[in-house]
Amino acid sequence: GTRTNIPTIGIGKSLLYEGGWTRENLADRMDHFLNEVHEAIDQNPQTLAPQLQRYRGLILKKMGGQDPATSSNSSSSSTTSSDNNINEVNNNNHSTDFDMNMDDDDHRAETNDDNDDCNNDVSHRQKMLQDLASYCNGIAIPLHGDGNDKRFPILGVAMVGQGGQISASAKGRPVAGSSKPIFVSVGHKLSLPTAAQMTASLCLARIPEPVRQADLIGRELLRKLQSNKT
Repeated sequence: GTRTNIPTIGIGKSLLYEGGWTRENLADRMDHFLNEVHEAIDQNPQTLAPQLQRYRGLILKKMGGQDPATSSNSSSSSTTSSDNNINEVNNNNHSTDFDMNMDDDDHRAETNDDNDDCNNDVSHRQKMLQDLASYCNGIAIPLHGDGNDKRFPILGVAMVGQGGQISASAKGRPVAGSSKPIFVSVGHKLSLPTAAQMTASLCLARIPEPVRQADLIGRELLRKLQSNKT
């Protein structure tokens, strides 16, 4: 994308744990934000909940600082204010800011030594995502850098809750998306909120459909090649 100068999004299923992030504090940060969203909906059942259900877009935690867009031509589909910690970005480029009165803790939040094992954490996260399935098509948190490289104050976002559309079509109701995160970078000629929004909108399963289909086609070609050799 950068060579041809077209808008490009970078996604991955694994994180190299740059910028001071670890598997533990990433999981802690995601679950903490999911709890915050739950509490905000419970506290605003007549205002926030109907808005989320109407647009059912991506819920993006306020990033803070400057959005590291790679080009002056970059456009963001969300708006921010100093009083709001969460933005909702839907697939029709409509965005709404919500004042949720939450503290923006440092991303190096201490983890509880008494936490359950990883499987229990994922199961709990899946339950929270199921409760939020009718309100959004994904939840994203920014991955702030450790400050050593001023060019990249934000490395990207970790996204959960995206996908679930295949099961939802079969069951006829919203189904929780993936509890395992994918990671979205700022991309080229796209702001990070726009890249995250587009990624969530393209996820029928855990990863965006163009990538998933390319992987399925590649695997099928490999199977055919192997069968021809035998």
